[in-house]
Formats: sequence, structure tokens, C-alpha cells
Amino acid sequence: MSLPGDAAGDDDAAEGALPDRQRWLTCVLGATSVILAAALVVVASILAGRSGDAAAGDPVQEASSAGTGARPASAGDVGPASIVVEDPTCPEWTRISAALTEVQHRVMWFDRDGAIPAVEWTPEQAKMYSTVATALGSVAVQARSLSRATPHRVVREAYEQVIAYAQEQINRIPHYQAADISVARATDSLVGALTSMCAAAMSGSAQARAPLTPAVSPPTSIKDADEISRRILMADNSSICAEWVPMSANYQSGVAAFNAADWQSPAAEWTYDQHYLTETAVPLINQFADESEQLSRRSNNPAAEDLAVLSAQYLRAYVQALPTYVPADRALADTAAYLTKAVDNACAAVV
Repeated sequence: MSLPGDAAGDDDAAEGALPDRQRWLTCVLGATSVILAAALVVVASILAGRSGDAAAGDPVQEASSAGTGARPASAGDVGPASIVVEDPTCPEWTRISAALTEVQHRVMWFDRDGAIPAVEWTPEQAKMYSTVATALGSVAVQARSLSRATPHRVVREAYEQVIAYAQEQINRIPHYQAADISVARATDSLVGALTSMCAAAMSGSAQARAPLTPAVSPPTSIKDADEISRRILMADNSSICAEWVPMSANYQSGVAAFNAADWQSPAAEWTYDQHYLTETAVPLINQFADESEQLSRRSNNPAAEDLAVLSAQYLRAYVQALPTYVPADRALADTAAYLTKAVDNACAAVV
């Protein structure tokens, strides 16, 4: 999208218009900074452990409002990453993510050109980014409560990463550059992963397929549940990225035709082509699940290991579901895809 006065042959007009453009950009970005600062103050206060009165009988409120001395509900979860068959935070997260998605669609967030830097934004583009920033601030605040309420370590880590990437994205907006799109994509991927994970649990797909999925080994290391992760996924250790990025790209290329097919019908109604695509894709899916798990266990990055192993488990559950596939099982594949993309974009964000 071109800025006013950027048309060819309009150099003189552009030169005269530059001060006006700078003025409106300064005003818009100044207003955006105020919005971001307000959102971050609220997020910071939540992260500091602000407590409140718990709603009687509400496990989310009870866990998140128990006070600064209370440990997260997942503190005792030290076992292997596994399919989430139920989680008390899912109904609330589903509402939160739906509200965020509604805002993003309303401002055409997914149709934007993310290569345009902040200094070249039109007033409409600047407003779009500030609107999404405000929505992300709200998501981060609410995700903090859910991170303490979930009984699952990997779900807590996913919530913590949503918070970390939302804050990072908010911080970068005033001086946004094309490279910052990886942070935005990581945020979107993590939101999508949690939403799909909850969809699989709430539809019954996870409950039906989890028993068919072999358990994996416990994590190589576990971060103390009381140590809230405020750092984006690969900020401290991105050692696996050099191998992960090409491995993931090759896998996604190999299953592109399979992923692009229409899977809205159950396995009993599949065409010959769908059966062929499935038979071709299954070995690639299993191989990527194994290789991504093995690589993540060498990462010396507990959160990255957990998210990658969880992705592998959802891929394996999806493979087990394929012979008797029903459309609800698609959420298993979507969870794995979003988790994989989260690691992809986390790697891109630290290059």
C-alpha cells in the first residue's frame, strides 16, 4: 500500500507533504504509545501477582486469585508432555481468543502487509496496529490468571509465552520493522495452539484419541513453576533453530498437499485421493514427530522442549485418529501445526 504522494512523478508533492505526514504519524504513534503503556502497566501488575477475591466454586478465579504466595495449579505436574483431555481454563480461553480474533478480523489484521515499517504507515494502518495492541494487552492480562489456574505444565507454558510475545509485540509496534512480523506470527501461532488444544478437549476428540497415543519420556529438565517466564521462547537459548528451521520447512513442504485437502468429511466417506494422500502423509508425519521430539530434547530450553514434544504428541494422536477420522479430530492436527509454527516463528524472531 502506497503512502499519499508516493506515486511516480510526484516527487515535488511528496517533498511538500512530508512534514504533514510526519505530524500525523507522530500523533498516531504517540497515542499508540499511551495505549501500549497503559496495557503494559496492567500486565505488569498482574504479573507481579496482584490478588483479588476468588469467585466461589470457580477454579480459574480460585487459582488465579489465591494471592502471591499460592503456587500455580500446575506446580505438581512434572510428567511427560501429553494430550490435554480437559482443562478448566478452556471455556474462558475460548472466549478470550474469540474476542481477539473478532478484533483482528474487524481491522483486517490478517490481510495486512507486514513488511511495511511504522514510519510508512497510513493513519488507518497505525490505527489497526494500536487497536490490536490494546486487544493483546487485554489478552495478556487475562492469560496470566489462566496460567496459574491450569493444572497442566505445558498449558501454563503456552499461556506464559502468549503473555511474553504479546508484550514483545506491543513493545515493538511504535518502531515496527518488517523483521518484527515474526513476533506477531509467533503470538498468533500460540493463540491458535491454545484455541485448537481447547477445541480438541471440549469436542471429545482428545479424550477419544489420547489413550491410543504412546506416552513419551519425562522432560529433560523442568523450570520451577514459581519462576514466571517473561522471556520469549528462544531469547535465552535458540540452539535448536539451525536444525529446526530446515527440518520444519521440509516437513511442511512434504505434507502440503495433504494439509490442503478437504477434511470436513469422516474417513468412511473419503475419496480414493484422500486415502492416497493419507497413506503418503502418515510416514512423513511420524518421522517429523520423532525428529522434532528428539531435537527438542537437546535444546536445553524447557519451554521449547515441552511445546515441541506436545506438538509431536498431537501429531501422533492425529495419525491414530485417521482410520476412524471425524471432523472434530482436525483440532488435533491444528494444535500440532500451530505449535510447530510457534517454534518456527520463535526461531525467526531471534535471527
